[in-house]
Amino acid sequence: MSDCDLCGKPAVTQAIVEGARVAACARCASMGREVTPPRRGAFPNRGEVRHGRGGVVLAEVKPAVLKEFFVVPGAGSVLRKAREKKGFATPDDLAHKIFINADYLRKIEAGSVTPDEKTASKLERELRVKIVVDSPE
Repeated sequence: MSDCDLCGKPAVTQAIVEGARVAACARCASMGREVTPPRRGAFPNRGEVRHGRGGVVLAEVKPAVLKEFFVVPGAGSVLRKAREKKGFATPDDLAHKIFINADYLRKIEAGSVTPDEKTASKLERELRVKIVVDSPE
């Protein structure tokens, strides 16, 4: 290793002393908390599947299935009416509840932006309205 960052003697380990990770000798390491390096092989690489007797086989990666996503025309006004009916006075209240940006929700209600699939799902679930359809009609 190198020299101890605290006293200059030959360092034997890594330690956390007063919040800093330093190379330390045995005496200085006792002033802090000794850091143990992570074990090699503790976390196998993603995509690898271990089969008995030490063999490693790459797992098949399934491609994401993209499906068509359509929002009903006039979804903004439907959402605004449902939001007011559920008791959310402002878009800020609803946005905070479903963890989205309030400006994004305002744009969805104004009709200038169509929501992504995840946001549309959150809005449907919270307001109990249907804004996603299978066909664009």
